[in-house]
Amino acid sequence: MKIRTRLILVLSTLAVLVVLVSFTAVTAFARLGGTVAQAMHENLRSIDACAAMSDALDRTDRGFLLALSGQLEYGRDAVLRGKASFDEALAQAADNVTLPDEPAKIENLRAAWQQYRESTRRFESSLFPAAGIPAPPAVPATEPASVAAPASGPAPLPPANGTTVAGGSGPPPAGPAAVAAAPAGAAASSAATVADYVVLAEPHLVELREAVEELSELNHGGIESHATAASKSGWRRSAWVVSVGALGLALAIFLGRRLYRSITVPLEAIGRGIAALGRGDLSRRVAYHGSDELGQIALAVNAMAERLSAEEGQREGRLRTYERMTGAVLDAAEPNGIVFDREGRIVVTGRKARQRLGDDPLEALRRGAGGLLPAGEIDRLLEEVLGLRPSQLPEAPGAEKHGRVVVRPVVGRAGTVLGALVRVEPAGPAGHAGQPGLR
Repeated sequence: MKIRTRLILVLSTLAVLVVLVSFTAVTAFARLGGTVAQAMHENLRSIDACAAMSDALDRTDRGFLLALSGQLEYGRDAVLRGKASFDEALAQAADNVTLPDEPAKIENLRAAWQQYRESTRRFESSLFPAAGIPAPPAVPATEPASVAAPASGPAPLPPANGTTVAGGSGPPPAGPAAVAAAPAGAAASSAATVADYVVLAEPHLVELREAVEELSELNHGGIESHATAASKSGWRRSAWVVSVGALGLALAIFLGRRLYRSITVPLEAIGRGIAALGRGDLSRRVAYHGSDELGQIALAVNAMAERLSAEEGQREGRLRTYERMTGAVLDAAEPNGIVFDREGRIVVTGRKARQRLGDDPLEALRRGAGGLLPAGEIDRLLEEVLGLRPSQLPEAPGAEKHGRVVVRPVVGRAGTVLGALVRVEPAGPAGHAGQPGLR
């Protein structure tokens, strides 16, 4: 597989994991937030409706008390507005049922509201006859005396017009019977008292307030339960997102490690092979045979090493051939000679010189070659000869003789010094000191 293909595969996998985790997290928490917001909004609507019903009950109760105190106009407006507000809030709560126990609570609330309205209808018909409220049915004669005429309670309020009730100076009759028997018109308003309202309507009002409070507490509990459920769901979703993220991270580390090793290991092998070629080790080969780009590079490096090794073998073969040829020529022309190159290294040694000086002729010459020249003198002579420039060479470069050792330059066609010829004269008369330099 190509390196580009592997990179695209790994990066695409990581990108898909990142997108999947991000999308899952955003979707999960967005849905959770929407569900919680909707549930709380619905419960808050019911709570607001309960608050509106409580305010309406306070307004209605205040209206009846104002009317019974003589302020008929203010009381009537407060009662009518309070009842209208309560009916509207009750309808809103009934249309916003979200909890299992909420329908039963609303039914109890409707029943309590109906009982309260029935208990206050006779006060409305006697206090507000102009409002078109029908008079309540007459109280049967079998009604308990305790209800018809309570023995205790607050003193009745004086009539609003300052007159006595029923033409007498005593207190007006109390109870439903008195309310039922009250005449219509202004005189009828004086027949109802605060004590009658407290006895007949207040118990239903208390029950109604309790029903409203129960509905409000139920919705408050719904908000708390939704919040608890949302918290648990949030933790579960967070754990799931973290698990998916950890799995993606582990997969990314695994794929990244494999990709890293698939690139760095071949590169290190190729680097070691190139370094070996640079050191001249032509036997070293890159041990990687992949089919990707790095495998092609390793194959090219190995092929180059093979070619260089073959060329080196051919060159060494040619050098050995040249050495043999040069040695044969030197044996024929100067068997006592030694040829040095520009770096002062021995290129070829004549047969007789090798027999006389041994396997290391240069070291033997440095020691004096058995008295042929002073010790160390050969290095100075080679340095002088090899350091000659073309302008310093005479037309026929001569040789410098030191004892029985002759040193002369080897001059090329361009007049440059290519090396030096050192000839060790054999025993007997020397006759080659003035021979020209080799060309």
